[in-house]
Amino acid sequence: MAAAPLSMVRADEETVCIRGFPMDVFCINRGTLLDRPSLRTLSNPHQHSIHCLVDVGRCVNSGYELLTLPIVNGDYTRAFSIDNNGKDMLLTEARRVGSCSTCTGEGNQFVGFEATFVGTIDPMSSSNPPKLLVTGVHPSQTCESLGLTEFSLQDPAPTPMPTPPPTPMPTPPPTPIPTPEPTPMPTPEPTPMPTPTPSLRSPAPTTTSAPSSVPTFNVPPGFCFSAHDTVEVEGGDKIMMKDLRIGDSVLVDQANKYEPVYSFGHHQRSMDTEFLQLHTTSSKNAALELTRDHMVFVEGRALPASAVKEGDSLDLATGGVAKVIRIQTMSRRGAFAPFTPSGKIVVNGVVASTYVGFQDSNALQIGGVSTHLSYQWMAHAFETPHRFVCHHLGECPEETYTTDGISTWVSGPLRGSHWLLQQNGVVVALVVVPMLCLFGGLWLIEWVMMSPVMMVGLLCAGLFGTMMCLKKIGRSWQFRLTRTKAEKEA
Repeated sequence: MAAAPLSMVRADEETVCIRGFPMDVFCINRGTLLDRPSLRTLSNPHQHSIHCLVDVGRCVNSGYELLTLPIVNGDYTRAFSIDNNGKDMLLTEARRVGSCSTCTGEGNQFVGFEATFVGTIDPMSSSNPPKLLVTGVHPSQTCESLGLTEFSLQDPAPTPMPTPPPTPMPTPPPTPIPTPEPTPMPTPEPTPMPTPTPSLRSPAPTTTSAPSSVPTFNVPPGFCFSAHDTVEVEGGDKIMMKDLRIGDSVLVDQANKYEPVYSFGHHQRSMDTEFLQLHTTSSKNAALELTRDHMVFVEGRALPASAVKEGDSLDLATGGVAKVIRIQTMSRRGAFAPFTPSGKIVVNGVVASTYVGFQDSNALQIGGVSTHLSYQWMAHAFETPHRFVCHHLGECPEETYTTDGISTWVSGPLRGSHWLLQQNGVVVALVVVPMLCLFGGLWLIEWVMMSPVMMVGLLCAGLFGTMMCLKKIGRSWQFRLTRTKAEKEA
């Protein structure tokens, strides 16, 4: 992807606030990451090691650029060239949060240093991309949490920019290749035939090596948000998902309601995880990043992210909706799935579920037939024992997790659900029906206990029923006494 031209930059704002990945110019010019040569630099800044970013002399000395959204043809945009002051700041922050030879803090981040950069565009610079005079670098804060408006690049122009490079590239190779080919072919007629065969095989390793990068996306069995998603805690502050703790009260719905986080179904800081990035028409909110199975509310229905399509309307905490305009797949380090009593949470301004849906539908399907039982309700019912112990009784001050970061409360049921949905419809029905009766009953008891109106209603109904029973018993005894007395007199 070519650098963003000056015409693309909104220079009418004094202060620029933008979040992205700083990348050394050496790796940009090289085309692939120095530490991972199989990965293209502009497509994979999240895979760039902090060691290469801040330890390697030729990378540090080459200077830095900021790679940001939008992603065009698979490449991040080269938004700004970072000035020397910004270079010193990003090196300081990267060494503070990272794990590398020159790192100074106790951080454990190895790849994908991302930060929010604040500064002004240098009016005297004619460089491309334009130079940013940096005044602040904030790895753990967003523009919104800093009280600034997120800077965005206009992206109609970048599309043609990648086109010119491919045009000259193919032209030189075809010219030399046809010339030598015809010359050797006629001379040893049968001999050249084996020669193409090896040449045909030589690309095969290249094709197989491309998919070898796929396993780097370690997708754990679970459900989660990205570490860089934000939530609003009680009091109005916004914090990143990775900084959320059990006991924090977070905004959960459109009624401005806050609830405590009583558990994390998934809490993993160091694992590379694949996320779907849902970009919407909401200019105030960053793209929502969540795993494919994690559910989000689309016009009141909880759907897995994998079932969301461009044009769908996501429910916003403000009460409105925002249309999905672009969906991308990306990888980030860290995965988090907080649980709240209602099973909802507002993330990046969007109302999301705290649960997972295993099919591309809002309702459970058995043998291809919809049961009309929503995954949101089923997950909430099945979560009742965990919620009762950890939230209502408060007996979970410290949680334990598997090596994948899945809560031990959730790990077994999660694996069981994956296994069950691979069986035939009869087996699924035989297992699901009794479980629904059990956990649905527990959910009903919890719902009654937690609803004062229902409690009063049930008490009144119980008292009324008791009185009617006693009255009926009294009448029965009175009738029997009258009858016995009449028999004696006769």
